[in-house]
Amino acid sequence: MENILYLPFKNNPTLTNDPENMLKKLFAFIANALFSTAPAPRCCRAAAALLTAALLLFRPFTAARVLPVLFWAALVLLALHFVDAANHARGAARRRAVAGVVFLLSAGGVLAFFVRGDRLALWGAGLWAAAAGIAAMRSAFAGESDGIFCRGLSFAEGVMSLAIGSAFLCRLDQNYLDLAPTLALYFFALAMLTALPRKISGGSARRNA
Repeated sequence: MENILYLPFKNNPTLTNDPENMLKKLFAFIANALFSTAPAPRCCRAAAALLTAALLLFRPFTAARVLPVLFWAALVLLALHFVDAANHARGAARRRAVAGVVFLLSAGGVLAFFVRGDRLALWGAGLWAAAAGIAAMRSAFAGESDGIFCRGLSFAEGVMSLAIGSAFLCRLDQNYLDLAPTLALYFFALAMLTALPRKISGGSARRNA
């Protein structure tokens, strides 16, 4: 699974002629980019969080245009998931999947016209934090971290990210500019935590021996 992140389409000529297979590979690639504990994707996530923190501190209006992209990307990915489910389902399940796609498209249209960009920026930050929390909890409880310290670190990161993500998603009464310093502080802390290793090479080597 880890190799999908680095070489998602190599030596697989069927991808160009099999849209269903390509969609599965795309979902696998995104899942690894968001949740993998391998060094490369973890460092990329840390760099992205650090860059976002810098934008929030020094260019908050630029960050307000960047963060909504996360929200729209989440809507698109969820819609693709429903499309994939509809392709494999029949009867009532297929109708529910199609209804999910229609609902997401309708909600996206309404949000595009009636919701301010700074509000979408807070929602985008909330989704990012929630995804980081899920990744950290997975690392803590799925055996992807070595040792009590690394597991505890992943658990603490997960609790912090899920709590802050929920706050970002629910604080609809807050002004984006008032929350920008708090957002910057969170993303800086997230970058530092994400950059820390989750595996101890010695312990991994002993287990593999």
